[in-house]
Amino acid sequence: MKENKEESLNKLKEEINSLRSKLNEVNSQKEEWFKKKNLYRDEISKLIGGVKESKEKRNEFTQQVKKDKVERDKYNEEVKEKVQTIKELNKKKQEVKIKYGIKEDPFFIKKEIDKLEMIIETEAISFEKEKEIMKKIKELKKKYQEFKKVNAIFEESDKISQNINELKRKAGDAHKKIQEEAGESQKMHQQLIGFSGEIDKLKKDEEDAFKKFVCLKIEFNKINDQLKEKLAELSKMNSDINIKKREKVDERKRSVKRDLEEKRKEVEEKIKKGEKLNTDDLIVMQNT
Repeated sequence: MKENKEESLNKLKEEINSLRSKLNEVNSQKEEWFKKKNLYRDEISKLIGGVKESKEKRNEFTQQVKKDKVERDKYNEEVKEKVQTIKELNKKKQEVKIKYGIKEDPFFIKKEIDKLEMIIETEAISFEKEKEIMKKIKELKKKYQEFKKVNAIFEESDKISQNINELKRKAGDAHKKIQEEAGESQKMHQQLIGFSGEIDKLKKDEEDAFKKFVCLKIEFNKINDQLKEKLAELSKMNSDINIKKREKVDERKRSVKRDLEEKRKEVEEKIKKGEKLNTDDLIVMQNT
């Protein structure tokens, strides 16, 4: 019976040690999955910040594109108006040319004069060549002077042509800027799509990690309850053993006390009879 109790006690202790070991292992796994879940959450928070920043940049580019389109359209509209004006002026120029027998454009004559004067000022030429150029300049200036009466129309036409070129350049620059900004806006949009895909994946990973954490937590609580039961059982078993041990000790004490009491009576009987006491009798008297 004693051996069975000892075997039961040892078996119970082994079960408790096994449960403790398993509990620690499950707890370690549980905490690991909880850390992973938090890591996924942190990554999601960072990506959400990236999404917000990309959205703001995309919206900025989109708004700028709208503004630049208005500016480009304004330039194009002005070009249309100027083209219409220059068409009317060209018609007048043609009428003036016919009326005064003009076959050349004063603008080109003026341009030729400027070119020849530049040659004289900047290039090392012979005296004869210089005389020849000066003669040509004189003839051109005379011809240009004849066009003074109709020059206003030609100058206005040239001025508007230059203005049209400048407006076209500005419209082209605005259009190029629009394309660049639209490209950046599209880039931000693609980035948003990429971020959204990553966030969806991380949310799935976070959800899976949390599910594993919950499963391990349930298992942890289950093992912990089993361990508590076994510890309570061990405590009760130890308590019963201690009680029995105390009972045995008490029984031994009572037995010794009874033996001493009987021996004391025997010694007192000897004393009454006047018999001689031995060493054991003296010890008995001292103990009582």
